[in-house]
Amino acid sequence: MWPGGSSVPVIGAESLDVALDYEALDAVGTLLGSGGCIVMDDSGCIVRASWRLAQFYRHESCGKCTPCREGTGWLANILGRMVHGEGRGEEDIRLLESLFGRIEGRTLCPLADGAVMPIRSALDLFRDEFIRVAHEGSPRPVPMTEAPVG
Repeated sequence: MWPGGSSVPVIGAESLDVALDYEALDAVGTLLGSGGCIVMDDSGCIVRASWRLAQFYRHESCGKCTPCREGTGWLANILGRMVHGEGRGEEDIRLLESLFGRIEGRTLCPLADGAVMPIRSALDLFRDEFIRVAHEGSPRPVPMTEAPVG
């Protein structure tokens, strides 16, 4: 779950009962952010979700700061490669980890930090899933079926 929107560190199932206040969220290693909760169950792919976030932040980057402009693109490209079954195994994981420190805290605004925090925390919490996807790719999401309203 992203308890404060897309730019905050992810928390796992063991922290779902945490209160939505600054101190309680800080104690479990995340932030309140915008307060918009994003909840994902085990039917989704955390790597695919991280890729979508990286694509969003790449698009939103103004391009003024090199670490953000280039770094968000690299994050999106590496995660996309992994998701589409073209990953390079642990090499991609190491590359992602090396990028985090080259992006976070090195820009004029916090957009790049907001791109790194959820991906780094997802990798920390769900490392086995990232490694699996880096080797095997991610299955396509099951499309929602249309149901008549009313």
